[in-house]
Amino acid sequence: AERIIGSPILAFEKSKIDCETGEKILFSWWLAGRERPGERREETLVDILDEGDHIDVVMELLGVQEEDILLKMGKDKLTISANTLNKKYHEEISLPAEVNTGEFTKKYNNNILEVRLEKLTNCSLKTTGQR
Repeated sequence: AERIIGSPILAFEKSKIDCETGEKILFSWWLAGRERPGERREETLVDILDEGDHIDVVMELLGVQEEDILLKMGKDKLTISANTLNKKYHEEISLPAEVNTGEFTKKYNNNILEVRLEKLTNCSLKTTGQR
């Protein structure tokens, strides 16, 4: 595989301690490029969904409590931060449209934060005819 595609498909490791059970494993293999058992990714997963009249921001926050989460909103930017003894998160998210900073809902369940932001409407912009 290294000769043909330039990277290995499988990775092999001899004699390892399983992080979950504490047992000694004589050998272990996994698909290369995938997360290995016991390894954690460091990047924060964030999805931004434009739903027409509102924007949903969904973010994975591992190891925090709801009271640790701080939201700061601008018309076109959302800042999410959380600080605990073990973890620190700080994400500045550019939004695809301007939002009403006073109209939002927040839910946090099973390490997933969901923020719904209402978009600003352009009702105040009217075109006037000239004679």
